[in-house]
Amino acid sequence: VQRTLAARGPTYNGYPCSPSYFGSYCIDGLAIALWGFYHTTSFMEAIVCTINILGDADTTAAICGQLAGAFYGHSAIDQRLLRQLDVWDDGDIACRAALLHTVRPQAVVREGPARQEIDGI
Repeated sequence: VQRTLAARGPTYNGYPCSPSYFGSYCIDGLAIALWGFYHTTSFMEAIVCTINILGDADTTAAICGQLAGAFYGHSAIDQRLLRQLDVWDDGDIACRAALLHTVRPQAVVREGPARQEIDGI
């Protein structure tokens, strides 16, 4: 991590970078997630290790979780975590879209090419 921060320098795209906050820059985040995954031996250990690196912990742990989940499999994920997931199916998403359209139809822009695409749905 120290080498990555040193190589990145004090700015990114002209904006100052905080040396104590890292992981939101995509290369840093991927490096942290890979490090946490590589240096652990279970799904949960990988997630906890990656979170404890700090920085943009939610993003880096999400990346690490995808890697660890693919590697260790669904059965390796703690059931307490799985119970916390919201399950969205196509019906739920379609229902939310219909409610958004019905409740505030005046908020939809009704001119130009986007209107033609919306009408074609």
